[in-house]
Amino acid sequence: MLGPPNQGSEIVDKLGSIPGYELITGEAGTQLGTDPYSIPSQLGAVNFDLGVIAGTQSINLIMSSILPNPDDGKVSVAATKAEGMNDFFCIANDTLTYDEK
Repeated sequence: MLGPPNQGSEIVDKLGSIPGYELITGEAGTQLGTDPYSIPSQLGAVNFDLGVIAGTQSINLIMSSILPNPDDGKVSVAATKAEGMNDFFCIANDTLTYDEK
């Protein structure tokens, strides 16, 4: 998976209640928060081979300022991890680095 919001995105938590947010992201965008009722929170552990690659840089400084670092401007690196994944890597400055699951 490439930069997935497996644990939800803090962006939805911060901006989801702003009028017009759903018009921009659609209904699916409003369901990707980190609260216990969000779709990612209900998925549980994976039971198949899974690797996740997360980015650590963004050109969107506004969105990055809302997220815990490191992040890719849409989701924090920590939120991309999935319980049960086999591998996890981060990309920064075109360099792939291994991170402990």
